[in-house]
Amino acid sequence: YGPEVDAGRIRAEMPDALIEGQMPPFLLRNGSPAAIEQRVIDDFGKAGAGGGLQVATAGSLAAGTGVGRMRWFMQLVQTHCRYDCD
Repeated sequence: YGPEVDAGRIRAEMPDALIEGQMPPFLLRNGSPAAIEQRVIDDFGKAGAGGGLQVATAGSLAAGTGVGRMRWFMQLVQTHCRYDCD
C-alpha cells in the first residue's frame, strides 16, 4: 500500500485504473537527483506509457520540500513523460 508498491504491479493488477501519484514524498524531499529522475522514468515506463498515470507525489509533499525541487520535478515530468503526436 502506498508509494512503496511498484507502479508496474499496480498496472498489472488494475490495467484500466487511473493511478494518481506514485512519487514518494520523502524521496522527492531527500533523494538524490539521479534517484528522483530514475523513479520518474521507471514509473512512467511501467505504468504510464499507455496512459492512465498522473505523475505526482503520492498524497502530498513532505514538510520541508523546497519549491525548487518541486519545479525541477515538474520539469522531469515534462521531459520524460510525454505522449507526443506524430
